[in-house]
Amino acid sequence: MAARRQRCGPPVSAFSAFPPLQADTLRRLATRRRWRNGEIVMTCGKVVPGVMTILQGKLRITATTSDGNNVFFRWYLPGEVVGLVSAVDRMPSPVDATALDDCETLEVDRETLLECMQNDAAMGLAVSRILARHAWDVCNLVAARTAHSLTDRVFGVLSHLARVNGAKRADGTWELRISQKDIAEAVGSSRQRVNAELRTLQNAGTIRLGYGHVILYDQGCSTALMHDERELTPRFGY
Repeated sequence: MAARRQRCGPPVSAFSAFPPLQADTLRRLATRRRWRNGEIVMTCGKVVPGVMTILQGKLRITATTSDGNNVFFRWYLPGEVVGLVSAVDRMPSPVDATALDDCETLEVDRETLLECMQNDAAMGLAVSRILARHAWDVCNLVAARTAHSLTDRVFGVLSHLARVNGAKRADGTWELRISQKDIAEAVGSSRQRVNAELRTLQNAGTIRLGYGHVILYDQGCSTALMHDERELTPRFGY
């Protein structure tokens, strides 16, 4: 089912990764879109029609390997910018983005964005910064996913996802809301093996398991959590 579109008067937080003047330009040019739970917002292998920012809900970012296995990357949250990698260079999207619950986005047509970038240096610079942060995200995720042992992969991916999708607590730990299914798809293993590794990490005092969430204690083992504390939201742009 196609998402519903309408012109909008978006909140001032929309496109907040851009300088105020450029963000206002994008808001004026944007179309509001609403997505139902489970709808495909961005399809792997297709060039995106435009770049969007999330107003409400979240998007699950995944890909499918050649042997049919699903790979979970992360969630995209309100305020984040989606689709820049495909939009800027007209490349097919490397991932799928699926709506969770009912989502709402603002979308700017790809050609309109490219014209803005050509005519406004500040717009181009802002896009470059978002893509640089995306590269940081990908490099950290690759490092975590290629760790030698499954234990290190599980903790590395949890640490990375905590930094980009989690919340820092007052005591310095990080809370990440995530299912064991998503963890298994993120590290390329079975839920049974991931469950065993999570128990190992909990017994070692590195994490604490809760219902639908994980608390990470040992921040020193993760390059993702060692990154400086500057604000990274909105962060990236698959």
